[in-house]
Amino acid sequence: MRLEAEIAARLERTPLPPWATQVPYQGTFEAIVLQILGRIGPETPPPPRFVFADPFGFSDVPMGLVEQLMDAPSSEFWIFFDYADMYRFLGDPSKAGTFDRLYLGSDWRQFIHEPDAKKQREGLLALYGQRLKEQAEFRYVWPFELVDALNRHYFLIFGTRNKDGFRQMKAAYWEVDPERGQFFVDPKIPGQVALLPATSSLERS
Repeated sequence: MRLEAEIAARLERTPLPPWATQVPYQGTFEAIVLQILGRIGPETPPPPRFVFADPFGFSDVPMGLVEQLMDAPSSEFWIFFDYADMYRFLGDPSKAGTFDRLYLGSDWRQFIHEPDAKKQREGLLALYGQRLKEQAEFRYVWPFELVDALNRHYFLIFGTRNKDGFRQMKAAYWEVDPERGQFFVDPKIPGQVALLPATSSLERS
């Protein structure tokens, strides 16, 4: 399996500390997470978790699952929010159920016919951040926007209940974007560095 080979090669160069382990799984994010949570079983208190979800598309990380993952008090969530893929299917009735699960509700539908692409994008992003606060009980949600050379928009969204964790992630974002810590544009010309000033109007959540 390619992933196992990549992990083995990386661990040869940089071994994990003695207290850490890695276990590769094959399957969808949702199926594997439910399997792992079932194996862990109920614990009091549940162990803290840092979860980075990098789904293929937008269909495999429903908000209800995020809520289950974040039931431990000291947990944090970081997701690659594939807005470019969402945008393609926003008006497709066959995908409505998938969006309902992503947002744990139908409020997202108010943006289907929004004529302003920027308002549509920012509205859907803000709604997702609101859901993270409501369902996962995060105190802090911070999005980082990524725009590729074809002007496709993606986001890295971080959620936490811990002020120190929030500060650490913000510091990492600010290293990439010294203007606001929220934006990165991919270079239009290969090899050209392009850390440009932010042009989106994303606000702090």
